[in-house]
Amino acid sequence: MARTLSVRRGTRSHTAKDKGRYSSQKHPGRIRLQRRGEQPVIILRALAGVRRHFPNRGLEWFATAVTIDWGWTLLWEPPNLTSPGFQVMLHYLTEFSWAILMLTVGLLRLAALIVNGTFSETAYSRWSPHVRAVGAFISLFFWIQITLSLILGSPTGTGLAVYKWILVFELFNLVRCATDARVVDKASRNARH
Repeated sequence: MARTLSVRRGTRSHTAKDKGRYSSQKHPGRIRLQRRGEQPVIILRALAGVRRHFPNRGLEWFATAVTIDWGWTLLWEPPNLTSPGFQVMLHYLTEFSWAILMLTVGLLRLAALIVNGTFSETAYSRWSPHVRAVGAFISLFFWIQITLSLILGSPTGTGLAVYKWILVFELFNLVRCATDARVVDKASRNARH
């Protein structure tokens, strides 16, 4: 028996054999990827969810990717924080500690972005805007620290020209995530009453 991938939108299936067999009255218009007779294929569902929500959260994805990349670079290519601008950061934590912290926060944000965009009808999505907000808040701290280190250590250079804008983007992301969390909290309160 051959396995076929079925892509459905709303209540109608896009394959002739499955027509009308897997109707989704709960979430019409939502794309569902699944094998016939099985649960949705999780990776394809995650990719579809990311694709659907990426335009609304592009800055969040950008900041998350930069945070993960920064942590990865610090972890695998030490020493990186050797310029005078980063000595302020090294006063608080070692380069390895910054790497682990940035990777952890970045990966948690990545997971929250995927869950929030893909599994919006599940219990997981109830807290993903909160995780995104906490991740944006902690990442904001990273970019404040990096920007202040460059201002105090070496105010001339291209790093300051870039990192201050990432800081502004993270501030925007924090406000947006907090707004999303407030909307989810309000909807949850209204559903209980």
